[in-house]
Amino acid sequence: RRERLVIWGGGHLDYDGNELYAFDFDSFSWVQVTQKTPKEERVKSVDVYEDGLPSARHTYDGLQYIPTIDRFFSSGGSVWGSGGCLGGTWLYDFDAVPAESGWQNIEDDKGGCAMTSAYDPISGHVWYTSGGNMYEFDPLNLEAPWTKRMNGNVQSSMYMTTAIDPDRRKLVMLGGTKWGNTAPKTVIYDISNPEAVTGGVVTTSGATEIEDSDAAGFEFDPVSDRFVAWKGGEQVYTLASDTLEWSRMMPAATNLITPSAPNENGTYGRFRYVPSKNLFVVVNDMQQNVFVYKLSGGAGSARPFPSLNLAASNTSVRAGETVALTWSASDADSCVAEGGWVGTKALASNETVGPLSENTSFILTCSSDVGDAVRSVVVTVSSEAPSVSLSATPASIIAGGNTTLNWSSVNSDTCTASGDWSGDKGASGSQTVTPSGDSTYTLTCTGSGGSASTSFEVTVTSASSPIISLSADPSQIVAGASTTLSWSSANVDNCIASGAWNGPKATSGSLTISPDSDSTYVINCTGDVGSASSSLEITVTGANSGVGAWSWWTMGVMLMSLFARFTVNRRRFVPKDVCRARLDIDPG
Repeated sequence: RRERLVIWGGGHLDYDGNELYAFDFDSFSWVQVTQKTPKEERVKSVDVYEDGLPSARHTYDGLQYIPTIDRFFSSGGSVWGSGGCLGGTWLYDFDAVPAESGWQNIEDDKGGCAMTSAYDPISGHVWYTSGGNMYEFDPLNLEAPWTKRMNGNVQSSMYMTTAIDPDRRKLVMLGGTKWGNTAPKTVIYDISNPEAVTGGVVTTSGATEIEDSDAAGFEFDPVSDRFVAWKGGEQVYTLASDTLEWSRMMPAATNLITPSAPNENGTYGRFRYVPSKNLFVVVNDMQQNVFVYKLSGGAGSARPFPSLNLAASNTSVRAGETVALTWSASDADSCVAEGGWVGTKALASNETVGPLSENTSFILTCSSDVGDAVRSVVVTVSSEAPSVSLSATPASIIAGGNTTLNWSSVNSDTCTASGDWSGDKGASGSQTVTPSGDSTYTLTCTGSGGSASTSFEVTVTSASSPIISLSADPSQIVAGASTTLSWSSANVDNCIASGAWNGPKATSGSLTISPDSDSTYVINCTGDVGSASSSLEITVTGANSGVGAWSWWTMGVMLMSLFARFTVNRRRFVPKDVCRARLDIDPG
């Protein structure tokens, strides 16, 4: 699309910079696409530097350009520092501003060192081998882009290079003899049925010396309909898929150029076919010239690859709502919609789709004789917006006490607490808390329809000791009379009477009583932080009580008897004053 050969590398014990470069065929000059991570943020033996960008790595045969989504692809590699095979999968968007923000990390475990890759222009996917397995990468399904196509026994190594014959559906790997490796020299897999890939080592004929190579340049030429390989020197080698015959192509007699020697660690993807020029380009070192090679006649296709933009007015809606799709394509002849919409579309327009009832993917493919550009957008549909309720029982407590929070939500997947509590919570539940002061508890629940939040405040009052008072009016009575008991309390919940009265009592009140003898009244009240009691004695006077009452009655009878005798037989008794002296009474 941009007429550029993209270069990325470093890693292991070599260069630690992670910037992207490109050789521009329009200006015939090098362009630095991105800036490198600052030196102090380049950490050894990691996939991601401290600034969030991918670390430098040996890339082997793990780099591709995916024209359907206009992204640079990298997976696997030997990362800078230790050389460990930690390299994950990354995509880069050349239109990103600022440039460094174009990197996107696709979390996976497919990366390794013994890998090869090739772009398939028919499916728009990348085929990838690593660890003896074969995978297919779908750039339009980045939530789950990888599908394993062969489990084990894939004949590949880190010193092989891969290319695809798109019409015959052949994936071919070449080379891999470094360090005495006995890996096969040419391996072909039939990928016409991705669900049942077959193939393996093949026997070829002709100029098979090219098979004795490591990381050779290897591409498929759609004009000559052959694979083309280069491992150094003036000549190239071609392989016909049908006959499996290698041919050595010597340069024309008029040729004046001999390219520089390949990099000692291999050429890999720095040998590429340029469709718009119908030639091959190779770069062996940043400090050397760039070389181009032309195998067949013809100027190539000057028409650029189709480009396409597709956007939705909203990617998250409620059930029953509609969405406006807007798109524009350039250098394309036709566009076809798939997924949530179908049919032929204009090269540029807009369309309202819906009402929607479920999550829907809208795919648009715009094509020309050069290739296809594919874009998709997923609209998430939620049934209803979430709702959440939160309460506390009790809502007001004494310091040191506790309360129970209760909550529930609907149409939510996750709930998160904030304020005076924290952490992830279930869609419904309860939790006992002991706040030290007035506290606000907030709960936010999120679902496909959005999020909802609510708060509840718990009031905390200072704890006080119970207080109780008890009085009587009057507190001293004559036998047979009555008095009124009165009591009041503070910071209590319940009261119990004992002594001369008993049973539960209100926390305050009054009661009229008529005790017939001296009596003690006791009341005990209990609160949150303890209890208190009070007692009162009621004195009763003039009451008939005990032995004393009997003695006074007896004396009265005796006095009356003496008085009667004295009256009847007065002259028989002693004189009046003597009687007074003895009895201390006036018989009068």
